Amino acid sequence: MKKYGKIAVALSLSAVLAGTSAATGICATETNEKIKKDEMVYVLAGADGSVQKVIVSDWLKNVPGDATITDRSELVDIENVKGDESFTAGEDNALVWDAQGNDIYYQGTTDKELPVEIAVSYKLDGESISPEELVGKSGKVTIRFDYTNKQYEEVEIDGQKEKIYVPFAMLTGALLDDDTFTNAEVTNGKLIGDGAHTIAIGAAFPGLQEDLKIPEEEFEIPDYLEITGDAENFEPCMTVTFATNELINGLVSETDMDEADIEGALQESVGELLDAMDQLENGAGSLAAGAGDLDNGITSLQEGVTQLSDGLTELSGSNDSLNEGAAQVFETLLSTANEQIAASGLDVPELTIENYAETLDKVIATLNTDVKLGQAFGAIMGEGDAQADAAEEDNAQASVTEQQANAAGMQAKLAAAQEGIEALTELKASLDSYNTFYLGLQSYTAGVAKLGEGASNLKTGADDLKDGADQLSAGATQLYDGILTLTGGEAPQDKQEDNAAAKADTELSDSAESEEGSEGQGIKELLETAGTDFDGLTARLLAVKEVSENYQSFAGIDESMSGQVRFIYRTDSVNLSK
Repeated sequence: MKKYGKIAVALSLSAVLAGTSAATGICATETNEKIKKDEMVYVLAGADGSVQKVIVSDWLKNVPGDATITDRSELVDIENVKGDESFTAGEDNALVWDAQGNDIYYQGTTDKELPVEIAVSYKLDGESISPEELVGKSGKVTIRFDYTNKQYEEVEIDGQKEKIYVPFAMLTGALLDDDTFTNAEVTNGKLIGDGAHTIAIGAAFPGLQEDLKIPEEEFEIPDYLEITGDAENFEPCMTVTFATNELINGLVSETDMDEADIEGALQESVGELLDAMDQLENGAGSLAAGAGDLDNGITSLQEGVTQLSDGLTELSGSNDSLNEGAAQVFETLLSTANEQIAASGLDVPELTIENYAETLDKVIATLNTDVKLGQAFGAIMGEGDAQADAAEEDNAQASVTEQQANAAGMQAKLAAAQEGIEALTELKASLDSYNTFYLGLQSYTAGVAKLGEGASNLKTGADDLKDGADQLSAGATQLYDGILTLTGGEAPQDKQEDNAAAKADTELSDSAESEEGSEGQGIKELLETAGTDFDGLTARLLAVKEVSENYQSFAGIDESMSGQVRFIYRTDSVNLSK
């Protein structure tokens, strides 16, 4: 590798790690009892990188719990996005927040010039073309991201004024559809494929070459990203770029070190990075193993759910036959009952499944009433017989023959009515018993049908879960392989055998390597020798670090605060519908 190459690689890795920690919300240890301003700048841009809107989100971390917070901001249309705390605007962009001990989250917009400008250009078969004109075209497409750093300070180095740019790391990602973009290659980046898409990821450090005064012929620090491939009916995709100036901040812990101390601190940082790479390898290996176990477990779940769904589907297929058969039996029972009731001479409406219970209850109630009336009449008739007997004893001239005949007829009718009540009561109990079975069968078949539907949905979900687990397992294996490739590590023997099959479906391809000396080398190998080639760089590194630490906010910050700022650029996609 050429002179200075190793330190540049170390800085590149630091940028990636700094970007990763920033993206996950990990930040430097806050100064005791000092308000911290965390700023995120969202840049909405056209497909060519032209800025359309800038939205800034600020978080004032009220560590000491102050009642009021004095901030400074150049934003307009400011609004509190998480609370009801208000502010009073003052001179020199001052904002005095009525914090009441709380953190403040606010948002606004600005047309201020960005510290780094992104220009996205396109070529079709070697000829420049606008993204709008490129839509639907086919051929060799080149997409280039150029980053121009405009944020600098003039710093004195060895008695001379030097222009030192804030050391931004620009991490850009683009998701390319393999159906429309094939044979992809990337300069200053890597390609990751999942079988359906290719993800191009690149890192650039605009201004760092000038900051460190490293001759390009000895080592070129990337300040652009270029993606090429064969396109068919191409549509420029959305891209996202994450920008941070934190790569230098963590390399040296003190600003008043001499050059020897700085070199030692850098070497110590390299050692920490090596430890971090070991942890990254171990974590990725555990993720790959766990994803494989999860995939196997979900396969068993999928098989069980499939059997359950198939069984319930087969069972629910008999529901209609069961219900129809039960209804036919019920209709037969009611038909027989109707015939018996008619033969008994009772005038009863035809019994059906819906009305039998109510109809029989009414008939039984009516017969009960008749029996009670007859019994009362019989009692009266008996009393009349007694009176007649007395009169006869007194030689009275009255005939009771007709009364006795009526009483006998009434007794016969009462006996028949009582028998009818008993028969109808027994009939209703029998029909009620079958009706309970009939309704229970309907509930059972409805439950089977509903359970079958749920099992079918569960099977669909299990299938989807299995697909996701397959992708997770393949992706985790791919990530592990990629990390090993990146770090220069080596997988355990059993993991190498497991990974062989996964590689048939997924492949992580490296981008073009450096022209000289880095082919086949992992970051570990480079880092292990990175701390020895610092001739003339320490003073500039210290200056770059100082400028980076000074840049704490894009939209403004009060001098009483400490801060950090990050940027997310999003470029629009362009398609035929636009």
